Amino acid sequence: MFDNIGKKIKGFAKLVCWIGIIASCILGLVLLIVGANMYAGEMFILMGLCVAAIGSLLSWLGSFMTYGFGELIDKTAGIYMLMGGKEDEKTVPQQTSLDETSNVVRKSVDSWICPNCGRKYEFWVKKCVQCGTDRPEL
Repeated sequence: MFDNIGKKIKGFAKLVCWIGIIASCILGLVLLIVGANMYAGEMFILMGLCVAAIGSLLSWLGSFMTYGFGELIDKTAGIYMLMGGKEDEKTVPQQTSLDETSNVVRKSVDSWICPNCGRKYEFWVKKCVQCGTDRPEL
């Protein structure tokens, strides 16, 4: 139920946005029809146009906050996965990097290089983003 919650929140934001746009257009159309069928209904015609335009715009702008929250959750989950997925890890593990001249893994405190693809990472990253190789442990 709560798996991939960031994607679900972003989907909900899109749904609410579209429902708001459609409801604003329908209400604006109703006001246009009522104004067209009334004597001196210019006020209803103007209100119908305003409701359709402004309501759609506000629905679209209102969905930004919810969609942004879903995006924030997605990005945070990605960072958490790269860090190894262990919340209560209190110590800084000793890191490794690849010696380019001899292909020997050597100790380093601040970074490590993926032995598979050669991409460099900070010490806290537990998995290579490019090839998925786990950080070498010492």
